[in-house]
Amino acid sequence: LNIEITDWHYFVLGIFFGFGGWAYDDTDQKPESSVIDENKSFSENLKNIKIPDSLKLDEIVIGNENAPYTLVIYSSFTCNHCLKFHQEEFPILKTNYIDTEKVKVILRNYVDDLGALESAILMRIYYQKSKAALKLYNLLFSAQKKWMKSSKPREYLKKIFVDAGCDGKEVDRYLNVDNP
Repeated sequence: LNIEITDWHYFVLGIFFGFGGWAYDDTDQKPESSVIDENKSFSENLKNIKIPDSLKLDEIVIGNENAPYTLVIYSSFTCNHCLKFHQEEFPILKTNYIDTEKVKVILRNYVDDLGALESAILMRIYYQKSKAALKLYNLLFSAQKKWMKSSKPREYLKKIFVDAGCDGKEVDRYLNVDNP
């Protein structure tokens, strides 16, 4: 069994693993086709995937890039436990370790539902343009309860990003806000 890697697979791998993935690109450049070898481990197969530079996304890094230690945090914008960590533990981590340049943090998205996927997509796009990750993380987590309980969660998510400075039409390109 051989599985052909398509644009969609790059996109999903990028969201889950934060190592690249697909992003909206006005060029016609597509990833080279790759084949997954069922006799190799998942990690070995990932090493062989060729993602064009135009489709790679930067890691979301908080703190000094040259800090001696790196902490990778996986979180979902729709997870109440992640919300609690972001509100209660992350400020302590930031004050004691990030701000003192002892640790840099790489923020990666854990996608466990449609809301988490849509917010992760927009987060990655917004980050590529602004590099203001903490601002958007704070906005998404602080609005989580209202956003998740909204009768039109996509429209509410759009509002969060527009309030953060994103162009509404640009957000609409990534979300179909007419179908909640």
